[in-house]
This record gives sequence, structure tokens and C-alpha cells, in this order.
Amino acid sequence: PLEKDNYFKVFGLEENFDIDQQYLKNKFRKLQSMLHPDKFSNKTDEEQHISAEYSSLLNKAYSSLHTPLKRAEHLLNLRGEQIGEEQAVDDPAFLMEIMELNEEMESAGNDKEKLKALNTKNKMELERISIEVDECF
Repeated sequence: PLEKDNYFKVFGLEENFDIDQQYLKNKFRKLQSMLHPDKFSNKTDEEQHISAEYSSLLNKAYSSLHTPLKRAEHLLNLRGEQIGEEQAVDDPAFLMEIMELNEEMESAGNDKEKLKALNTKNKMELERISIEVDECF
């Protein structure tokens, strides 16, 4: 039986923010190939139901761990912190930074070079933030 509440255990991963995405993808495909409901079409209703439940769990777990924000939320939930969309960001500096980034994107328009530079800049910032988040867990 799979651990239903801890998506890291579903895939045999340590509870860390920084995970091996290729391992996650490969493990997901392997488990899904074994548990997919199509494999159980000639089985009993109970086996089909169990297969559908586990397949759904795998999809949800993969989606959560594959996406950095969802992965961080899951880690926080595992540690007893409930995070929801109803929580607002009240950091004025952060909000200003987001507004400035939006303005930069808007002013770049369809200029491929400017958009490429913004993309590179944002990827570097995301990597920096990901390292910070990983250190928090």
C-alpha cells in the first residue's frame, strides 16, 4: 500500500524541497504503468476501484512534487503548517518587485532579445530563491 498523506513516501523520496526531477518522473511512470486502471480492465470491480484510487493518488502526488510551489506547500503541511490561497502577501517590497517585473515584461512587448534577457534573469532569481527555500527545510 502507498502512503497517502506523504507524497514523498509515495515515490521513495526524502522530504526535501530540492528533489531529483528525473527520478520523480521515472518513478511516476513506473508506478503508473503498474497501477493504471487500463491494466485492471479484466479484474474484479474491487481491484479496478483500488487501481483507480492509486492512479489518482499518483497523479496528485506527482503534480504536487513536480511543481515547486505545491512541493513547498506539501512540505509545510507535513510539518503542520496550513497554507492556503486565502493568505495574502503583505510584504510591500515583494509586491513592488512583482509590479516592476510586470512592467518590464509589458515594456519588452514582442522584443525577443528583451524577453530572453528577462527570462534568463527570472530563471536565475528562481534558482536563488529555490536554494533559500531548500535551506529552510
